[in-house]
Amino acid sequence: MQATKLLNLLVESYGETLFIDGKTWQLFPTAQAIANASLDELNMPGARKLALNALGQFVYQHADSTPDDWLSVKGIGPWTVAYANMRGLSDPDVFLSSDLVIKNRLHALYEQSGIPIETPKSYISIAADIATQASPWGSYLTFQLWDNDPVAAKNG
Repeated sequence: MQATKLLNLLVESYGETLFIDGKTWQLFPTAQAIANASLDELNMPGARKLALNALGQFVYQHADSTPDDWLSVKGIGPWTVAYANMRGLSDPDVFLSSDLVIKNRLHALYEQSGIPIETPKSYISIAADIATQASPWGSYLTFQLWDNDPVAAKNG
């Protein structure tokens, strides 16, 4: 997965290495290290690198901030904040209905059941209903839809 490779490269390039009891430990980079990093090693658009630098600077200056505070950082949007809440803060109730994979899976499931989602407005309504029904476990539904393509499984 591309995201995992980028994360590992970020840690290898900018994280601190510790040697404890004969073992090597690689720490995640500090906010200040990310703020000052060139990020040249990362194969991503320049705007994304600038957003990562800006986020590092924001977190360095606002150490007690939460992901919800990150929306003021240029390049950080609702998806990123929701993902950070889900993965970083272990919030069990984040249904990422704006995620492209989730959208595609829901569209395919509804199409398969003979009830296609015909407009963006109807998708928003359906996704909100699903989020309500899945609560307080929306994150787990997100993980299930990411990890399992129910349409491919039925056809395979």
